[in-house]
Amino acid sequence: MSSYPTMETYYSWIAGVCYVLPFSIGGMSLNLLKPGYNRTALLIVLLVFASGTTLVQGTVDSLPIFAVMRIIHALINSAILILIFDTIADYFP
Repeated sequence: MSSYPTMETYYSWIAGVCYVLPFSIGGMSLNLLKPGYNRTALLIVLLVFASGTTLVQGTVDSLPIFAVMRIIHALINSAILILIFDTIADYFP
């Protein structure tokens, strides 16, 4: 039997606190940016970082790193959604 914590032990924390709370906070921070920023460039950068966090979540065998990557992924993903909704609103007013 391993002395390391298992995913089953901390699943509710990882699925709830480590993802849902940062997801609800992350989009609000994007509104602090001044108008006039390049949404396309920001969207590309955020998608690259989100892909990187997903890659780390799947390849690294460490529960603390997994939890941190979930938090970062939630923050980035919530900002991506706001950028996508703004872009759609530009095309379909």
